[in-house]
Amino acid sequence: MNPLWDLLESATAANPNAPALLTETRTYSFEELHSITTNIARELRDRGLRPGDVVATVLPNAMDWMVILAAAHEGLLTISLHHAGQAVDMGAAIVLAVPERLTTKPDPSIPLLEVTDQWFRNCEGAADPTPARQFDGPESLVRLVLTSGTTGKAKAAEYPVRKFAAIAAEIETTLGHGGDVRISFMGFSTGGALYQAMGNLVSGTPYVAFSAISDRLPEFISELGITFMIGATTSLAQVCDAYDRHPEVTPQLQRIAIAGSTAADALLVRLSAVFPGAEFAIVYGSTEGGMIAIKNAVVDSDPRIVGHVVPGVKLEIFDEDGNSVPAGEIGEIRYWSKELTERYYRDPAATAAAIRDGWFYPGDRGKFVESGELMLIGRVDDVINLGGVKVDPGSLESIALSVPGVDDAAAYLVHSDKGLPAIEMALVADSAETMHAVDARMRDDPTRVVPARYRRVSSLPHNQMGKLVRHDIAAHIAELGE
Repeated sequence: MNPLWDLLESATAANPNAPALLTETRTYSFEELHSITTNIARELRDRGLRPGDVVATVLPNAMDWMVILAAAHEGLLTISLHHAGQAVDMGAAIVLAVPERLTTKPDPSIPLLEVTDQWFRNCEGAADPTPARQFDGPESLVRLVLTSGTTGKAKAAEYPVRKFAAIAAEIETTLGHGGDVRISFMGFSTGGALYQAMGNLVSGTPYVAFSAISDRLPEFISELGITFMIGATTSLAQVCDAYDRHPEVTPQLQRIAIAGSTAADALLVRLSAVFPGAEFAIVYGSTEGGMIAIKNAVVDSDPRIVGHVVPGVKLEIFDEDGNSVPAGEIGEIRYWSKELTERYYRDPAATAAAIRDGWFYPGDRGKFVESGELMLIGRVDDVINLGGVKVDPGSLESIALSVPGVDDAAAYLVHSDKGLPAIEMALVADSAETMHAVDARMRDDPTRVVPARYRRVSSLPHNQMGKLVRHDIAAHIAELGE
């Protein structure tokens, strides 16, 4: 019982010479991918790792995918981290990282394997003949997927053998591959990247891993015949930049999916200009539950509407007493899906708060509109969704207020002329030097999302109870003209 490794075995047996992994510099066939991952598995085994141990990674997508497959061969549990410092919270037995991504070091008690191109080249050659280990049973854990952690400490959603097998059985229908070649800019710290790579194994198509969005990208997409692209708003704006610098390359993308958050009209206009004739979709989902709703993205549509709930997902809007409300009424959202995690790893308190009786409570508020589509009204806790990264404005405001000379602070979402989301902060501060001190305080944690801009204002809007009126912040600042 090893669902992920079984997918690679089946794909390799069906068409060993077909391309399985494409990078900027190399194409790996299924047979080559199979051989390399068995040799990486031997490296992990020789380091004393045993079934059930947690292997944490901080790697580019191509390397990460190989290590994930190799760890599955050994019955190991994997997690892709935002940074190596998270390894201790996950009980990692080892961290594999490329040196350039080691912005923070793992706990000294955890072995660190710095992965280089040479290390991977040493894993090439004839496949290691050792048979794959089998997981103990349907509840054995195969994969952990991190939440963003920007509303607090990152949590890890558990995926046991049973869930993996269910996802694999339906993934072609869910993703609708149809044999086309796709490129994803989602990292393996997200569930979407793993689903995409698994879908490639099921459909026998190559997983495309481009390590950075550079000037080489338009030509790369053209050479490979890529017709589908998915990414967060920031990544897609960078793709537009690359095409703007290379107008000689004819865009051929036919479908583009925007994940993580809705897209501002400015970005949709730009995407439409760069990729004329392409279809655009916005995906609403979560680490815990996968894809929940999807809609066609068009300019001048209500950005709060995230589309129709996808087949296989049950979604309810409920009131303060936990009772479902009819269409048109606003309430809190809960949903169920086959992909839904049932608990957070080593975090029973977080599990009890967000996953109850088989339902996930994401903290979103919304309603069903007349068309049957889901409209998001806001977050229960006022969290800002920054291109899929969830940021608690209150935590940023608390940091600012801890700096002497700051009387009031408010963090809020804005969009640039190119449609990119960003956080600005308005400060009632006694001097420009104090504002610089706030920025320095924000940057003392390299994992924190910091404001892109600060505005010094004379006041901020508050209600009679002294609470910040968040939906009035932008209008208030515009009225002040400061």
